[in-house]
Amino acid sequence: MTNERLEIMALTDNINMLTPIGFRLTINATEFANVEYFCTSVSLPSLSLSPIPIPFRNRQGVMSGDSIEYGQFSMTFVVDEEMKNYLEIFNWMERNAHQGVETKDATLSILSNQNTTNKQIQFLEAIPSQLNELEFNTQTSAVEYLTCSVTLEYDRFKFVT
Repeated sequence: MTNERLEIMALTDNINMLTPIGFRLTINATEFANVEYFCTSVSLPSLSLSPIPIPFRNRQGVMSGDSIEYGQFSMTFVVDEEMKNYLEIFNWMERNAHQGVETKDATLSILSNQNTTNKQIQFLEAIPSQLNELEFNTQTSAVEYLTCSVTLEYDRFKFVT
């Protein structure tokens, strides 16, 4: 084993892999308890830092940009029979459309293999921008529970732990 490989291995003592099923989403436990409970997937958004082209001696170089662009934050939840979780997001969007913008901070907790919080990512000043359709269909052969996706726009995200 080379010295370079030994240095890389020394960076972490924890060799456990990150599992895709260990997460919890919190927006506001009193207003969005049903969305939080039935949440089945979230996607940590992309980041992009657009390069700035720099001409130099008949060649095109690049320099790092100074503005980070954040991708959309999306989550999916199983819709409960009374549609309470769907209505939580629906009502938030209605209030934003008719009463002024109401932002919320959302926290994505990444859990360890022991189901304890390992990292937390906070999405600041979030608002829902899209609540996807629910398809009712009598043609299905097996019962598949309805899921719904929500897209949130936000100011930025940061790691808080």
